[in-house]
Parts: sequence; structure tokens; C-alpha cells
Amino acid sequence: MPVLPVPMIYAFLLLFFLIRAVVRKETKGWLLALIFICALQSALVAFVHYYQIVGLRFVMPVTASLVSPLAWFAFLQTTQRDLEKRDLWHLCVPCVTTLLVWRITEILDVFLIFVFTLYAGRIAVSLVRGRDALLRTALGSGDYPLRLWWLICGVLFAAGLSDLLIWGDQILNEGEYRAWIIGVFSSLNLLALGGVALLPEISETDIEEAEDTTTLYPVEQVAENKALFEQLDLCVSRDRLYLDPDLTLAKMARKLGVPAKKVSAAINSETGENVSRYINGFRISYACTLLMQGLPVTSAMLDAGFNTKSNFNREFRRVKGCSPRDWIPKPS
Repeated sequence: MPVLPVPMIYAFLLLFFLIRAVVRKETKGWLLALIFICALQSALVAFVHYYQIVGLRFVMPVTASLVSPLAWFAFLQTTQRDLEKRDLWHLCVPCVTTLLVWRITEILDVFLIFVFTLYAGRIAVSLVRGRDALLRTALGSGDYPLRLWWLICGVLFAAGLSDLLIWGDQILNEGEYRAWIIGVFSSLNLLALGGVALLPEISETDIEEAEDTTTLYPVEQVAENKALFEQLDLCVSRDRLYLDPDLTLAKMARKLGVPAKKVSAAINSETGENVSRYINGFRISYACTLLMQGLPVTSAMLDAGFNTKSNFNREFRRVKGCSPRDWIPKPS
């Protein structure tokens, strides 16, 4: 009776989820490409190490080297900006890998370790800025998208670790455990990476970004931040932008006609908080008004612009010091 290897099962799972995401339009752009490569790489692992199709052994490093650049493209597109021509140099990574496969195989594993670690580190550097680094993700999702991108970053580091194990096994044991390491460790990494990429929380909700124009307030930075914040505060409260569950930093910046980084800097300078907490302050205040009117907690949460109950409860506790249910006045 034929047995389906685990990496092939992972490949079919990712392919199924990929097709469903395309049909439902839940995920788009470079995230879909990342999921496809993960599914393809997992299938190649099965073909080479379980079905003994050794001819594909030379393809595996090339497809593996595509994972990191695609993860970076997806990160840029969903959190910060559209890709530009200057980003195409990242495609040199699979080209160099192809050259190493055919000419200098001795350093191939070391190169792949370097690639995975480099791209994981680059994403981590961006994420250190916190929630403000995710210009295009909905503020109503709270810190959940940030944690998902940290998870993707960790998976890339783990992929580099698996290549390090393969390299060490080649030196110490002449590759005795290579197939086992690739079949188990790498496949789990690919499944985790593809699975996280499918989550809608990390997809961009606003693909337009504010044009990087000249400074609107050509004065000292402090005065500029104060003037910009006053303009933003008036716009948010007057137009009730906070009620939009898909509100993003990029969308607010476009509303004011200034770069997103200036909006983030103005909020941080004037309030000492990030953009998400600033907007959530308005949302909590509005939710309290709805709760006073007798609306259920869930209805107040959704009407106030929150996407998840966990984020709503966490922000409510931060602002009011108690849970929404404890805050609701008890009838005398």
C-alpha cells in the first residue's frame, strides 16, 4: 500500500490553503508567492528524499533560497510600501545559489545559512520599531500582526538553523542524518511559514501610501510635530476616523497629505504613545459611550472599530483599569 510522506502531506495542505485563499481573496500579492514556494519546496523534499528522484536534488537549494527574498517582499508590500525597481536586486540570491549548485557546492550550505539569517535579521530590525512599523495593517488588529511577523522572523531563523545542522552533519557524520534533518525540520518550518502567511491579519488593508512630499511646516521639529498633531487630532475627532476598523497609519497620512513617518513621529512626540494606542484611546472612549447607552460589549467593540475581542479587552484595561463588564455601571 503506497504511503504518502509527511512533507508531501504538508505540500498538499499548503496548496489547498493557497487555492482557497485565492478563491476567497483572503491573501494577495507576494504572500501568495511565498506560500506557493513553501508548498513547492516541501514537495521537492518528498520527491528527493522519499521517492528518490535525485535529479531534483539540484533544484532544492534554489527554491529554498527564494523563501527569504519572497518573505521580505511580502513584508514590504503588506506593512510599508509597494515594491520598486530597486528591490529587484534581491532576486540575485537565487541566481547566486544556482551558480553555487553548479560550481561551488562546498559553500552552498553556508550561503543558505547566511541568507536565512540575514533576511530574518532585516525583518527583525524593522519590527523593533513596534506597531508603527506596520504602516499598512489595520490598527484595530492591535499587536497581533506584529506578533505574527515576529513569528515569521523566527521561522526564518529556524530555517537557517536547520541548514546549520545539515552543514554540521556533513562535516561530522558525512551527511548521515541529512535526509532526516531536511525531511522533518525543514518541512515543519515550511508548514509554519506558509500557515502564518495565510492569516489575513498580516495582509495589507490599504495599498495606497501617502506621497513623500516636502515638509508642510518648515520650522523646528518640535513645533512641526505639534502643528501636525493638532491637525491630525482635529481630523480624527471631527471625521471620526477611529470608527474605521481598517484604519491604517498610511491611510491617516494620506488624509493629511504627509509621509506616514511624520504622522507617527508627531503622535509619539505629543502623546508618548504609538499610533495604535492613540487611535484606541478614541475607540475606548466611544465604546464607553455605547456601553452607557446599554449596548452589549461585543456590539460596542465592533461599532468602536475594534477587530478582535482580545485587543479590545486589553486596550480597555489599559485605558480604564478594568474590564468592559466591570466598568459598566450596575443598576441600583
